[in-house]
Amino acid sequence: MIVGVIGSGSIGPDLAYGFVSALASDSGSRVLLHDINPEALETGLARIQGYVKKGVDRGKLSPKAAAAISGKLTTTLDLNDLAECDYVLEAATEDLAIKKIILNNLEKVVRPDCLIGFATSGLPRTMIAAETQHPDRCFVNHPFFPAWRAMPMEVVLSDNTEYSEKMMETLKRLGKVPVETADVACFAADDIF
Repeated sequence: MIVGVIGSGSIGPDLAYGFVSALASDSGSRVLLHDINPEALETGLARIQGYVKKGVDRGKLSPKAAAAISGKLTTTLDLNDLAECDYVLEAATEDLAIKKIILNNLEKVVRPDCLIGFATSGLPRTMIAAETQHPDRCFVNHPFFPAWRAMPMEVVLSDNTEYSEKMMETLKRLGKVPVETADVACFAADDIF
């Protein structure tokens, strides 16, 4: 499985680390962390490397596991590098206008069957997916905190049963417990808090 994460700010690196940890023993799997800002990408990579080092120092990761995690993670400034992804999670911003630009550019690059998630905490799926070419393969994937370790992830599914089932299975493979949520602003977790 090839996974892309867009955005190396507050949550993208944590999600990338969680995904690459789940896929560390999967032959042929890898995770790509993308950002348009080189400094943000370096900072995000440093955070992930810090998690790996802490895991080794605390005895929770063997040096072999740490090497496997590091070997499956790639950073990139070029969106075209996400072309072969099976799943891409946009975690760049909560700004709807910017999300739409990112998704428009992303859809020009990825395969038509690539699943696309948005790590939003409050924007409805219908608003974000409305202007995409393939809205049926677009989903809200709202992570719990801390994103790299928390297993639950709220999911707003599309009307396409095949893509929705594939999305749920993908999240499970990535170590998440998908929790189906209604397509309303803020979703269940934020509403409770």
